[in-house]
Amino acid sequence: MTAAAASNAQVGKAIGMSHSGVSRIRSGDRLPSVERMVEIENAYGWKTDDQIKARSAGRYAAAFEQVLADKYGALTRDLPIPPSA
Repeated sequence: MTAAAASNAQVGKAIGMSHSGVSRIRSGDRLPSVERMVEIENAYGWKTDDQIKARSAGRYAAAFEQVLADKYGALTRDLPIPPSA
């Protein structure tokens, strides 16, 4: 899985949550409320109905990571390293 380069604090600031709350959502230990999903839609453009579908399918954390990766890019450790000359 590719982790997003955004820190939990950065995401938390964007959606009005603590970094530990964001960490629990990203790890799958917690699911956001519908009100929080609206904040996520406002910050990242991920439609609330799509979030509800991901939540119902049990894949919310992975889908949220993809949204963050699309916004911020992958961590450099996840990028291919070109061969040395």
